[in-house]
Amino acid sequence: MQISSSWQKLIHAKEWIKTYLQRISWLYQIVMHWKARQHPALLVRKGFTRIVIEAYPRSSNSYCVRLFRYANPEVAGETISHHSHSVSNVRHAVRWKIPVLVIVREPVTAITSNMLAVQDTSDERLEILTTKYIDFHEWIRDNADKIVIVRFEDVVGSRLRMISMALNQKFGTTFRTDLDEEALAQHTRKSIELNSPNKANPNKVPLPSPEREKSYRALRPRVRGNSSVKRATDLYDQILAFAVQPGTSQESP
Repeated sequence: MQISSSWQKLIHAKEWIKTYLQRISWLYQIVMHWKARQHPALLVRKGFTRIVIEAYPRSSNSYCVRLFRYANPEVAGETISHHSHSVSNVRHAVRWKIPVLVIVREPVTAITSNMLAVQDTSDERLEILTTKYIDFHEWIRDNADKIVIVRFEDVVGSRLRMISMALNQKFGTTFRTDLDEEALAQHTRKSIELNSPNKANPNKVPLPSPEREKSYRALRPRVRGNSSVKRATDLYDQILAFAVQPGTSQESP
């Protein structure tokens, strides 16, 4: 869909405002309270929220939340905070000693996926998304000892046993670890296929698709060559040192 350049500039200005607003945690929480009237999961509530699952957009937040809920049916859905895609919620959870799981995805693919999802591949959109990536992940890197960090690949690989054991070890929780991970993965994928509100746009459905991979291949080289994205990649590499690693004690039953 073609949009006018003036309208696109207005959209970009709005996105820059949101980006700067997210840097002011207390102010952004006011926004979260307003948005949570329609989407309660966006808000972290002291004494109520049992876990926060967050990530930069297009990093399998949807898949992870569904997977976790199916594995832990005793954890009420409204007590899981997710999809704010804001480090502000993570900060509040850490302050209130609420367990936090953060998913990290390498920036080239994450940013490319975002550009395709919003159907805007402009250089300005690339700069906005890269700035958001850096803002989110800088805080995660600097506070990695207070949270559990997992790789995108381990989430889509449905290594929930490993993830749950890491959470239990870090926070003293009792999330389930005796899991049939293959059955959970099948159930989660089927649920997304049946219930995703974005079926008409394969770039928005949180599952792999041949159509999206073709678009990735065309756009990735330009994203990879951006100097700001290179900075984001360095940041991602630093965070990987703190991520739960497959093959460690957390993955053993």
